[in-house]
Amino acid sequence: MCGCSGSVCDSAIRYASRFADVPAGAVTAEIESALKRLVHFFGYDRCTYGEFGADGSLNVMCSAAAGRVAPYPPGAFGNERSWYLGELRAGRPVVLPALPKGLPPHARAEAEYVRASGLRSHLAIPLRTRGRTTGVLAFAGFRKARDW
Repeated sequence: MCGCSGSVCDSAIRYASRFADVPAGAVTAEIESALKRLVHFFGYDRCTYGEFGADGSLNVMCSAAAGRVAPYPPGAFGNERSWYLGELRAGRPVVLPALPKGLPPHARAEAEYVRASGLRSHLAIPLRTRGRTTGVLAFAGFRKARDW
């Protein structure tokens, strides 16, 4: 289990199951709609969905945010936050309820991002298909820390 409350994981799975019958041209809009509902329902500041390429790179597909928080920009995530990406690629959830606490000393790029962005808590749930990590659903708290 990822270490978050069951309601977070249960809701994420429930929303993910809505995509089974969505036509290919409507998938992105449906994902964005689901992310907005998750942000609203849980009171998060931002929810982001990304997919891993065959080469291990992460591509941000969609993001939704509340209030003055901006959605994460779509496109290549970049490899500078190597600790974070390594955890997700390995299929390990990233559960950081009170940043910057919880970051290992070698996660320097992640610590800099936390400082520069004002990120206060973060939960990233790896999505696995046939034993391989294929994507991530990430929740971010900027206004207040969140304990999952």
